[in-house]
Amino acid sequence: MSVIPEKRIKCLVWDLDGTLWSGILLEGDVVVLRPGIRETIAELDKRGILQSIASQNDPELAIEQLTAWGLGDYFLHPQISLAADKPAQISDIANLLNLQLKHMAFIDDDPSQRAYVAYALPAVTVLEADQGPTLAQMAMFAVHRPTEEARRRREFYHADARRQAVERSWAGRRLDFLRHCHIVLSLRPAVLKDVPRISELIERTNQLNTAAHHFTEREVSRRLDAPDYCLMVAHMSDRFGDYGIVGVMMIHRPQRRWLIEVLLVSCRVMGRGVGEALLCYGMRQAKAQGQGSLRAVYRRTAYNRAMHLLFVTHGFRREREGNGVVTFVHDLAVVPDYPVWLDVQVT
Repeated sequence: MSVIPEKRIKCLVWDLDGTLWSGILLEGDVVVLRPGIRETIAELDKRGILQSIASQNDPELAIEQLTAWGLGDYFLHPQISLAADKPAQISDIANLLNLQLKHMAFIDDDPSQRAYVAYALPAVTVLEADQGPTLAQMAMFAVHRPTEEARRRREFYHADARRQAVERSWAGRRLDFLRHCHIVLSLRPAVLKDVPRISELIERTNQLNTAAHHFTEREVSRRLDAPDYCLMVAHMSDRFGDYGIVGVMMIHRPQRRWLIEVLLVSCRVMGRGVGEALLCYGMRQAKAQGQGSLRAVYRRTAYNRAMHLLFVTHGFRREREGNGVVTFVHDLAVVPDYPVWLDVQVT
């Protein structure tokens, strides 16, 4: 099946029988891990590509087998069931990981299953099982420069699964749950070692990204030391673990007419208040430096309406719009406070 070269995969979903291992588990076969698969799983994990399972199998037996091989922890939200079909399983995984289907790939040895997924979920990239050992060589799985956050991405998602489990069982208000998490958000100026992570966030973030321009790593580096730019990163942690760097704000600040060129937040922390905190920080800085207003650009897409709402709910009004780019402005008369559930630490 042909694949668009520019397509980037964020999660690979594995079938089990005949794909990840040889043999059929439910028929009593002694299943054997297929050659090159362990190395492929480890390499994709190192690059920050998430992995899961969609299999019509016995969940207890399958997890037991994966655990025996030391592979169980690699797979997030595995969907293993004798009843559910593959498109439903893949859709559930995408929802649980908060990923768009266009960033998902599925690998299976059965032509009928591949055809079914391709028909039901046309945005998903479908791969043949024989391609398993060579996946790391494909452009869609390439990573320019793996960051610390990429290497720890699976760890972050496992911690988030624990958060979600506690939140689902939480009987009180969501605000009380957020306070219970003891979220610490550190805002600091970016340094040179942050550039790969900033570039990665700009490239990967779709839902919570206002950028009207795709900044390259070189462009980010130039702005890092430019006197008329402020480039801030947000690092988050809570009682469940560390999130890493999850937010970026780039402000062009000439003598007059400060402009937020980039405001983005990792989708992993949607609803945790990172965008609100960054925006409040920018407004505070602009007001402290005698600015009469603060502007921000926002490229309207099919996925990032949440950022439009962020500006509106924080007192920004639309100033103009053209070619899909909206410019917002805030008069800074009243600057909102940081979210009450956050311990915001500015350095």
